[in-house]
Amino acid sequence: MRFTLLLTLLAALAALTAPGTAQAQTATSTTYTIPVGAICTTVQNCDFHVTSGAAAALFETGAPWEQLDYLDGSANADYCDGGAVNWTSMPGAGSEVTWGFSCHTTDLKGVKGMLTASVKVHSVTTVLICGVRVRLPCSKTVWVVDTGSSVTIAKD
Repeated sequence: MRFTLLLTLLAALAALTAPGTAQAQTATSTTYTIPVGAICTTVQNCDFHVTSGAAAALFETGAPWEQLDYLDGSANADYCDGGAVNWTSMPGAGSEVTWGFSCHTTDLKGVKGMLTASVKVHSVTTVLICGVRVRLPCSKTVWVVDTGSSVTIAKD
């Protein structure tokens, strides 16, 4: 009886580890923090150097699509399927705005996932002196990242 049970367990283990045998994948989710104080002309067209513990990535927004490039030597990246995404905005207090989106992704190895971003920013307008021959005041508005901004990749 014990010997039959042992043989059954060994056969099941061999089937799980046999070449070509499909194994169950576990879902993973990693949240990267967008650094406070990062400055962009527009949130929808900017490069953010993001971190999750010791892991680092480059979160790129804008043309031609949103993507998360992993800086771990894996030569891998997640791209939003279908190109550009539709960003939504939610006004906050004063000049604060939270921009966000979610999109389905496929990485360079064919693994599917979901990329979700939430970027909290406030605008800052500075007055500059513009022009070469005629010096005139002009203004420039930039967006500064606030606490609580992140991008999350969830893998199937």
